[in-house]
Amino acid sequence: MILNGEQQKLIAGLYTDMYDQLFAYGLGILRNRQQTEEAIQDAFRIACAKADSLTASENRRGWIMNTFKYVIQNMIRSNARISRMMINASSIEDMALAAPDDGLELKAACSDILNAEDYRLLEMLALEKYSVLDASEELGITLEACYKRFQRARAKLRKKLEEQ
Repeated sequence: MILNGEQQKLIAGLYTDMYDQLFAYGLGILRNRQQTEEAIQDAFRIACAKADSLTASENRRGWIMNTFKYVIQNMIRSNARISRMMINASSIEDMALAAPDDGLELKAACSDILNAEDYRLLEMLALEKYSVLDASEELGITLEACYKRFQRARAKLRKKLEEQ
């Protein structure tokens, strides 16, 4: 949808006025700056797509806030779904099948759980379809260490999901 000048000004004004409030609210729930910023952008993307509905609303700030809350709820559901799939996978091949195509959701779901090295190993094995041997060689670790780190990363993901 192409926005007219009035709609552009309205949405830009709401973005400027509400960004700090939305960021604080989202960060309190998501506990992740990157995901919070992504949720804000997504809420305003929806506002642009549904500009007529936003413009017609008597409570435009409330409209944006409700949209933002729904975006956060969807992110939480998506992160939980990915975590469950990754934890329930019994093998590297199962993890590759369960992982999203672009890896962005996986990275967001794992960012607070795994350190960078463990995430990179998981990414190599599950998303990039490396063999364990190739991953161990690229990371400069033994084959046994590669398997062990993979098992530990899965255990961390499982523990986090059980805590939630």
